[in-house]
Amino acid sequence: MEGMCSRNIFVLISRRQKNKERFIGTIRPITILQAKRAQIIDDITHIIDREEINNVALIGVVRSITKSEMYVNYIIDDGTGVITVRKFGILDTEDTEIHGRLRSFNNQNINIAANGVSAIQGYNQITFHLLDCIHTHLSKNRTRTMNELNINEDNADVANVKKAILECSSTESGAYIHSIIVYLNDRMVESDIMEVINDLLNRGDVTCTKDDYHLKLV
Repeated sequence: MEGMCSRNIFVLISRRQKNKERFIGTIRPITILQAKRAQIIDDITHIIDREEINNVALIGVVRSITKSEMYVNYIIDDGTGVITVRKFGILDTEDTEIHGRLRSFNNQNINIAANGVSAIQGYNQITFHLLDCIHTHLSKNRTRTMNELNINEDNADVANVKKAILECSSTESGAYIHSIIVYLNDRMVESDIMEVINDLLNRGDVTCTKDDYHLKLV
């Protein structure tokens, strides 16, 4: 049985881990784009911002519903992408809360296995969720401690370059080399900066992203 929703229904999707031994952290707000870009370890283990994700919250529009005797498939769209949410069992209403988990098959096609879906209470909830996603993503990528970066064990030049890469990484593409040079203009000359960057690349502490001019700490 298939059908398109007669109206846009914004739903909150979250994952609640039943196995307490696998519980890690609190609920992580994400977008569908983040879910699609998650690093897949296995069919039930996924990494976002270098952390295993066990509990997620996501808000989107129900674009279509497909029902069978065993489950209901929701196609959810949040403006950043589209994802399938599968609910086993027959629902009494379209507006039930979703609790589920990120799933993938053969290391691809990430979706959400759910056991409930609910309509949001107002449009302000959408705005808050998106701001929460942005804040959480930036916090995870910009507040790594000095120990995590091994800065205390590095000499001053290496520590400065690592900090510059971190501070200049405003997007998922990482830090633009020119931005790093400008950031360190009052502390290091360009040739020394490039020498440190090459050393970090050779050591595997830094990697190139979309091209040879964008870097990200590993």
